[in-house]
Amino acid sequence: MSKHEYIIKSFGQKYPDDAVRFCTSITLPNNGIVIAEMAAEEYFKKRTGRGNSWPLDFEIYINGSSIGIFSVEIMTIFNAFKKRDEK
Repeated sequence: MSKHEYIIKSFGQKYPDDAVRFCTSITLPNNGIVIAEMAAEEYFKKRTGRGNSWPLDFEIYINGSSIGIFSVEIMTIFNAFKKRDEK
């Protein structure tokens, strides 16, 4: 199983000291965008990501090797619909 880690370049974090390990079953480097989105979601939900200004630059590592830096934007969507009038 591959070891997936990220650092947030936007904060000046350095590898390996600031790296955060996270779980994903995706292993192929050509899926870097998907892995970066998963890292950002992990950061947003489990860490302090809600209080940051996005986009943030994530550097993704697989088994200790960088596969690139990815700029990740957060897009919150609200949907509304009118309910039928009650009689």
